[in-house]
Amino acid sequence: MLKKLTPLEEKKFIGCIGAINIDRSYKCYQSFNMGDSNIANLTQSVGGVMFNITSTLNNLSHKVDLISFLGDDIESIIVKEYLTQIGINTSNIFTIKNQKTGTYTVILDKQGEIIIGVNDMSIIEKIKINNFEEKLNKINANTWVIDSNFKENSLEKIVSLLKNKNLIATAVSKYKAPRLKPALKFLDYLFLNEDELFALTPKEKNLRNAIDSILKFGTKNIFVTLGSNGAIAANSNNFIQESVFPTKVVDLNGTGDAFCGAAISYIKKNMPLIDILKYGLASSSLLAEVSGSTRKDLNHNLINKRLSSKKII
Repeated sequence: MLKKLTPLEEKKFIGCIGAINIDRSYKCYQSFNMGDSNIANLTQSVGGVMFNITSTLNNLSHKVDLISFLGDDIESIIVKEYLTQIGINTSNIFTIKNQKTGTYTVILDKQGEIIIGVNDMSIIEKIKINNFEEKLNKINANTWVIDSNFKENSLEKIVSLLKNKNLIATAVSKYKAPRLKPALKFLDYLFLNEDELFALTPKEKNLRNAIDSILKFGTKNIFVTLGSNGAIAANSNNFIQESVFPTKVVDLNGTGDAFCGAAISYIKKNMPLIDILKYGLASSSLLAEVSGSTRKDLNHNLINKRLSSKKII
């Protein structure tokens, strides 16, 4: 069941803790050739799973506090300047000496589909909870969003500190998704894609059975994105699948994060599960139409317009 928030709770900050980095997206002009040099267009921007989610929530007029970690390099300056420019508080962004700011590089085919993505997020895996526990406790947030970039022991400690809050988690990749397993019994909401779902439930081969397995662990609500097949929302009483919105794809990088951020916005508004699912899908379709992992002009009116267009079709 959906957890109902009081009007006072809805107005409080959303706390977000996880990755922020520099995104580099190369989109091939023509059909790509493996093992050869390919002509491509480079888009560089501030990204990272938790930044993308925070940016979406910020665009949708939510008060957000982001805890994240940067190196002491030129990229960290670029990131902080951009955060300030878009109105996101930087006082909870830690600079770690002698470390590199995280990077994510993705290669896209000419249709905008991901060929391969690589990341260097070693900075966040070296973080220990005592580096930021005081900050975490001071943030007045009743809802927290975490990602699986942290090492298992740090992630478990974070969850132990936040387990009495409205706790939301998002998987980063199929390699890092299993780190969330100890957290499943405390989660109010879990966001992940199909590959990440099966990475968390390696004994399951069936999609429905894998989702049921997560729910049995104690997670209250789960959202699974399925690429061109849409997405699923499920809890103990519901199993809902919705199709994607008609979209002219430019770049699919960050679409799962746009889904997550918009869905959280509707969760905070106590909307029904099916409406949360549709809202997330509308947001991800809008992001797919631009280059980069966030969309500066994303807002409620734009998403609602996309929702209405599907009804007409």
